[in-house]
Amino acid sequence: MAKGLTVGHKAPDFKLESSQGGFVSLKDFEGKPLYLIFLRGTWCPSCRKQLEMLKDYYDEFLSKGIQLIGIAGQKIEGIIQYTEATGIKIPILSDETRKVIKQYEVFVPIKWDSFRIAIPASYLLDDQHVIRYSYVGDHQNDRPTAEEIMSMIEQLPLQITKDYDFKAELPVYISALNETFGDIKNSTEYSVKSIGSNLLNINKVEKKCQLVLMPSLRLWMFLMK
Repeated sequence: MAKGLTVGHKAPDFKLESSQGGFVSLKDFEGKPLYLIFLRGTWCPSCRKQLEMLKDYYDEFLSKGIQLIGIAGQKIEGIIQYTEATGIKIPILSDETRKVIKQYEVFVPIKWDSFRIAIPASYLLDDQHVIRYSYVGDHQNDRPTAEEIMSMIEQLPLQITKDYDFKAELPVYISALNETFGDIKNSTEYSVKSIGSNLLNINKVEKKCQLVLMPSLRLWMFLMK
């Protein structure tokens, strides 16, 4: 059963033919977040319903700096025929060999409702193309709503490198590091003192034991003669 890639996984690169002409690769969107949708095919009623739903949100995705892309395991001719007939602006890529579908671990060899196609799945990638959200359906009708997707986008940090000033953060980092080293030094000094104190107590106990036991030991040795 298809399980999908987990959150935190680096998204595998791909280069596939697009419904909008030419080939599209993941590297084309370097430094940009993406939302990838794996479709059973444009012939699938559930996939068509999902695309119709997302079509109304496509511009909103773009306004947030997120490119929305569909991937289907079918020939490009069928995909183009569908997008031209419906006016879907979402780029849909042809993964005819199922190579990318398998790389993203959403390939279904055979199931009661599937044969050599993708299970409905979605991945939200940040600008470093690390997976921040993953949704792999249990069946062909199991898909997140557009509202759920937009809500997830609002909650997750997708612009990891944008406007991040490392130089400005450096003094804070150094200060925290010095504080940590100071705590380590204090802990070490305390440990050394504690060990020394414990050794001194052990010596005192040992001497007391000698004072108590030695007379008894001498008496026992005398009686044993």
